[in-house]
Amino acid sequence: MAAINRPIEATYVIHDTVTAETNDYEDHTFCGVLFPVVCKDVLPLEKLLINSISVRGRLGPLTVWIYDQTSERTIAMDQTSWTKIYEKIHQPSFDKFCQLDLSGNPIVMRPGELRIIYIHSALHSDEAIVYDNRRKEKTYDDALLSILTGRAHLSPEPFGNVPIWGWGNAWRDHRQFVGRIEYGAIYKLWNPVTHLQFGPNFQDMTRTMFLCQRRLESPVSQLPDDVIFYILNMCRWDWADDTAKTIQKMNTNRKRATIRSIENGAEGRAHTSANHDTFRVRNVQSKSQRKVATTCFILIMFIVMWIFLK
Repeated sequence: MAAINRPIEATYVIHDTVTAETNDYEDHTFCGVLFPVVCKDVLPLEKLLINSISVRGRLGPLTVWIYDQTSERTIAMDQTSWTKIYEKIHQPSFDKFCQLDLSGNPIVMRPGELRIIYIHSALHSDEAIVYDNRRKEKTYDDALLSILTGRAHLSPEPFGNVPIWGWGNAWRDHRQFVGRIEYGAIYKLWNPVTHLQFGPNFQDMTRTMFLCQRRLESPVSQLPDDVIFYILNMCRWDWADDTAKTIQKMNTNRKRATIRSIENGAEGRAHTSANHDTFRVRNVQSKSQRKVATTCFILIMFIVMWIFLK
């Protein structure tokens, strides 16, 4: 029965914690920092869980907010459009990162999704949270997660429009998050419907298993399809030594093949249409030539008959 009712996602989070740590140049300190994070759609990932964020500075009353309406092109900078997932007072920590534990309410992301994280301190100080100037588009990038360039906030009031000194713009663009993000990944399990999301080595392994099953001299031929499905379902995505690079290369080649097929199809249709138009032009020319020849013949016969009658 278990072979038939196969799970579609792993029931565990990976045991080794993935820590995304950014560069730290300590360019600036102020009240807050806002930055996007992207869950990549490369590996056969079911979802990603951000369990903690670490920052440093004078800290104080910290809050963490999430904006997940990623279908919109613009970000609403009013508090009602954001969800507060963390609030706690922290002691100053200038040299070491202070961990903000989100495990009770983790940030859940699906492949291809984007979340905007806003970390803010209500402390009336320009040393609350450390952040950097933008040096490149991506502050951090790995096989699962990308941290992008964001904005700094200069107001001690969450989403406030007035900076701490009372005038001017409270937001600074082209700023980067400084700190750590710890997350875990829940991967998809192999099933026939997810076969193409796995790497080329895993797909070859699956194909080999079923080729062996079709050979009567192989011991694997004694196993029904559902049992082989169950065995493959229990193998992690990297069981056959696939990596993010091999899967990315496979996806790139697949896209190129699709584009090439579409282009070849369009060229074929264009060629057929051109041949049809050429035939039509030639056909029209032939009809016109026949009409001219017929007209000339009739005219010549009329002249001959007129001369004869005369």
